[in-house]
Amino acid sequence: MGLEGSAVVNLVNAIVPLYITIALGYVLSKFKVVAYDKHYAGIVTFCFKLTIPALVFQLVATNDPYTLNLRLVGADTLSKVVVLLVLSLGYYRWPTAEGVAWVYAYFSLATMSNTVLVGIPLVTALYPGTEKDLTALIFMQSLLWFCVCIFVLELYKVHVEKNANEEDGEQELELGSGHSIVDLVKDVRMTRSESQSSCPSEDEGSSTKRSTIDQGKGDSERPAVAALSSVTVSTDATENGYHVHHDVDLNDEGCYDSKDVTIPVVNSSNSEPPVHGRKLSKLWLARRMLKTLAVNFLWSPVVWASVLGLAYALLNFKFNRGRPLPAILKTSVSLFANCVLGVSMFMLGMHIAARKKLFPGGTYRALWGTVIRFLVSPAVMAVASLIAGLRGRMFRFAVLQAMIPQSISTFIFACNYHVHEDTFSTAVWFQTLIFFPFAIALYSLLEAGS
Repeated sequence: MGLEGSAVVNLVNAIVPLYITIALGYVLSKFKVVAYDKHYAGIVTFCFKLTIPALVFQLVATNDPYTLNLRLVGADTLSKVVVLLVLSLGYYRWPTAEGVAWVYAYFSLATMSNTVLVGIPLVTALYPGTEKDLTALIFMQSLLWFCVCIFVLELYKVHVEKNANEEDGEQELELGSGHSIVDLVKDVRMTRSESQSSCPSEDEGSSTKRSTIDQGKGDSERPAVAALSSVTVSTDATENGYHVHHDVDLNDEGCYDSKDVTIPVVNSSNSEPPVHGRKLSKLWLARRMLKTLAVNFLWSPVVWASVLGLAYALLNFKFNRGRPLPAILKTSVSLFANCVLGVSMFMLGMHIAARKKLFPGGTYRALWGTVIRFLVSPAVMAVASLIAGLRGRMFRFAVLQAMIPQSISTFIFACNYHVHEDTFSTAVWFQTLIFFPFAIALYSLLEAGS
């Protein structure tokens, strides 16, 4: 069965408004009607923390998890797991922030599809009766794979923070209730900068004084600490908690002499001291990274929306025969969920205007992303479908839906975490523009081989 004229019209009606919105965002940003510097970050936050979670909750809560096509879901899951495992091998070899960023980029380019907007009008027209199967894939992408993307991006964020601390030589250590070495260093630098201008030369003589910062005391006296250009950290436990001590050289004018300072730092949380010397323990650093990663991931609005949506769907379709959401809740969620598409495409237009290029990520990345989406993704899905036991019409459907253009949500995620924003902005508009002939070619090839 081919693509009828009415289906083409429906597809055009779904796609053309996207480019009208992109053009509007581009023009308004270009002519300074909307200021990129002032408004862009707020729009990104609005999408990431409100509209995307609302959409995720809506897609998960309103679909029956008990009627999923398990064989199709298994093939889709297998294809994504294979891609993720291959990329994880690269991260295992290069465990850096840049490595994590590319894991997210390649995983999203190969697996995350804009099924809601483009997939439904195209694929259901070519393979009628597959609406429930597409819904199952949308359900799993919203429930599981968005959360996987958030996990990878939070891992990237942890790596970036770790690198920033290492570059400054100010790795954060717990110092009582919410205090850290970072806070102490900032205080030192501020104090030194305030008094540096009044310091005499070094040959005028100096006297040595000693200052002690006691965790149990108040902060009525400002600590006189030398510039911590080289800090040697050690630990020293006491009965009532842990203290920080430092020797400081002061000259007669009360100014600081630059020299190394020894600061014994001990955590007062009854845990074992994590460091001895300047370098942090790898085990302690790994634990801190995992703790930060877990906390940030679990507090992500997208994750909470997935969990709450799944809980509601399981209870509703099990005990309430799948009744619609209560009117007030349904309308409230829809108001935000319906904003995702328009606001994100408007934001994409602003992004292109700010970069002053039609291909912000470059022509090479645009073409490479297209190859991954239109060739690699269907190939991986074909292998996974055969392993999962899909045959015939369902096999052809599974392969075709794998080449649906890039998900708009991945662009919002990239903007929120500042990970390859240019690559995803190009992938979204470029793939959506050119995918139709590729989809028809793949459909013809699949049907010819059946």
